[in-house]
Amino acid sequence: MQYLSQINIRRPVKLEALVVELKRRAELMSADIEEEEVRTGVSDIYDQRYSMLARTLRGRRGNLLDTIATLEYQLRSAGSASQAA
Repeated sequence: MQYLSQINIRRPVKLEALVVELKRRAELMSADIEEEEVRTGVSDIYDQRYSMLARTLRGRRGNLLDTIATLEYQLRSAGSASQAA
């Protein structure tokens, strides 16, 4: 039984570390998007000249932010479940 409690303790710690790393990567993507927009001189995503690289990075960053939100929800759920137990 002690083994299972160790798994339950480690899981939130690993998830928290993953969230921190994913947030860092999202920040890096934001910097890359801004750099590409400055390089091309086009920052309007609706402009047909908008960089395909920046557009792709925006999509990837959006997916990453969705993943972060999901993981944070899981962490909150795990925290409230452990408090209720």
